[in-house]
Amino acid sequence: MKRTVLIAAMLTTAATTVLAQNAQTRRLEVTGAPRGDLRNGPLTYTGSPVNAKVSTLTIRASQAVVTAPTGTPLVQAEGKKTGTFTGTVQVNRGRLSARGEKLTYSEASGQGVLSGTPAPALPLSVRKTVTP
Repeated sequence: MKRTVLIAAMLTTAATTVLAQNAQTRRLEVTGAPRGDLRNGPLTYTGSPVNAKVSTLTIRASQAVVTAPTGTPLVQAEGKKTGTFTGTVQVNRGRLSARGEKLTYSEASGQGVLSGTPAPALPLSVRKTVTP
């Protein structure tokens, strides 16, 4: 219950940070057929929606672009990639969810920033029944 209240409070700011649990669970997995340079990147995923996962966090978006650090081939960038999700982005972890216009996630830091007027994805009536 407190988690829902906490995430609702966090989402009132201009950007929200999503944190993966540890280095081994930071791996970004995007499903679908990518377009782009498979060796060096970037890879672009489009769909209705594009689905991705980081540990127990699920991400749905209109488009995703996965890149590697400059000078590093994408195939060797495990744990260093960046995923940028755009369009209507929805992030879920368990019963908590949020939505926004853009999510940028870094495997290196395990942090994602949800921007573009982030908001709780729960119906208003559900949020009203939560007590701290």
